[in-house]
Amino acid sequence: MFNLFLKECKQLGKSLIYIVFICIAIAFYTTQYYSSIKGNDPQYIGSALIKPSYVQNVEKYNKENDGYPYGSTHEEIPKQVMPKATSMMYEEHMQGIYRAYPYGFVKKVKLSKEHTKRIEEILSQTTGESLSELDKLHKTKKWNEIPFSSTSKDYAIFKKLMEEANNIIGKQSNYSKENLRRFGVRPITYEESMKTYKDLIEKDKITNGFARIFSDYMGIVMGLFPVFVVVSFIRKDRKSNMKELIYSRRVSSAKLILSRYSALVIMMMIPIFLLAIVSTLQAVSISEKLNLTVDYFAFFKYSIGWLMPTLMAVTAVSMFLTLLTETAIAIPVQMIWWYSSVFKGVLIGSYDLSQLVIRFNTIYDRDEFVSIIYNIFLNRIFFISLSAIFVIASIYILNLKRIGRIDFYDRYSKCFTNFKGKFKNSFSK
Repeated sequence: MFNLFLKECKQLGKSLIYIVFICIAIAFYTTQYYSSIKGNDPQYIGSALIKPSYVQNVEKYNKENDGYPYGSTHEEIPKQVMPKATSMMYEEHMQGIYRAYPYGFVKKVKLSKEHTKRIEEILSQTTGESLSELDKLHKTKKWNEIPFSSTSKDYAIFKKLMEEANNIIGKQSNYSKENLRRFGVRPITYEESMKTYKDLIEKDKITNGFARIFSDYMGIVMGLFPVFVVVSFIRKDRKSNMKELIYSRRVSSAKLILSRYSALVIMMMIPIFLLAIVSTLQAVSISEKLNLTVDYFAFFKYSIGWLMPTLMAVTAVSMFLTLLTETAIAIPVQMIWWYSSVFKGVLIGSYDLSQLVIRFNTIYDRDEFVSIIYNIFLNRIFFISLSAIFVIASIYILNLKRIGRIDFYDRYSKCFTNFKGKFKNSFSK
């Protein structure tokens, strides 16, 4: 079996699609991960590896430098959210176009007259002013003079109205529960900045934080592009007239499937491991300038525990569908699966069992990562188990094909040919 595995690895290594896969992985690594990490070199202002300096007068610093010393963060602050969200809703109402962000992409929405009227009523309810009065306030730039009440009771009513507006406009509009907090901004405190710094340097040893965002970006690659390698590799048998040889019984179905599956997974993990080595060396180079220590195995731990289960699942499902149908049906199926997983609009915090590609798009937030690590563990175990099920199913399908019990491709290609012939005849009469 090992000789068969090596043979499959050699064949895959020579294929053009595998070379393309490596190029895509490198391109994504360079444009996404490397470009986001290189700013943490100590030579750059704002490097996450530089210890924060205490600033006594934050507001004075903000006025002089047009920015807070430790940055800012979004927070749901009622006295900020209410006027800003209402102002944006008014502007969208005046334009006649509302924006929503389902699956991470902007969607421009035009409302019906009935829904537009309800938005106008919501604007009046939240501001206490008629639409004509709001027009005057907007023209005279006196919107900030509207006396919003940010008591807990009034804010609760405001949030219900925003939720109604969100339901009218569509999923992930500017007024959804998740997006309301973006209207509020507060400065990050020195204490918060120091905790973030210590978590990254002392607890994460730099590379664990870097490895999480590495896995986030490379997970996008591993969730989609392996399907092209798998489909091309499995279908080459039909193209090269190797079908009879593969369906012969000189090699057991289990050995053949396991050898191919292992070769596909290992060969596609090789570029990830090589990029992990490059990333580790890069982190070591940066840390040495500040005499900091790193976890040398972080990128490899995350690559195996985070990325490999995604690759295993994609490879197993793609192999099964390609063997069953002898078509490229796995590609559109995988594209839909990948799209629904990646573009949920959540970059941190979604790890249910349907989440093929798990996201954690930051080197910070260690506490949040630790709090959900059990969910991530269950998610990864689920996809490893799913992989095993589809590999076993692939062995079963190959066994059936070898004894002539199933030939999906021939059956349905004949049906399609007959249908096409009848379709042509109906027009020739």
